[in-house]
Amino acid sequence: MSETIVEVVTVEAAELVVDVIVAPPKAVVVDVDAPVSAITVVEVADWASVPVTIPQLPIELQMVPVSFAFLGKMASQAQVNAPMGFPLTVLLNLAGAVFFAAVPATSDQTFTLNHLSPSSGVVPLGTITVAAGSRNSCTLAGPGGRLATGDVLQLVTPLTQDPTLQDVGITILARRE
Repeated sequence: MSETIVEVVTVEAAELVVDVIVAPPKAVVVDVDAPVSAITVVEVADWASVPVTIPQLPIELQMVPVSFAFLGKMASQAQVNAPMGFPLTVLLNLAGAVFFAAVPATSDQTFTLNHLSPSSGVVPLGTITVAAGSRNSCTLAGPGGRLATGDVLQLVTPLTQDPTLQDVGITILARRE
């Protein structure tokens, strides 16, 4: 059984965006090969049989936060390793990454983000440069990159330990593949 729920007068298919929430869940069908004149709702007997892949989700739901936390003062060049349970991509210039320090640094401090894999070893993904005197200001840079299941996202603390910087949190935003 299907029913027309939205009638479209004139619109380019590439410009049409419709959010439909129905209960019980139903599939929404749009024929993109023909001029769009209506959107129909089709009842689905088994909703679990309708596959939804990660790229079909809104970008906000594709993003995954990976957090690194340091309690107290950090050791010089300490390495924190986060093995990946699924493939993901760290974005160009580490877009979306955020930083916080309970006690700010007295000088700029640079953290390095690496990709560790059995096939390519250590590959730099970018840097997070923390601004002196700030609790949450940082500069992000780097090419980013794709990690496979089992690869490791590694954060390395600055080469020289700052005398004041402590209780730091850094969250990298990555896109799930």
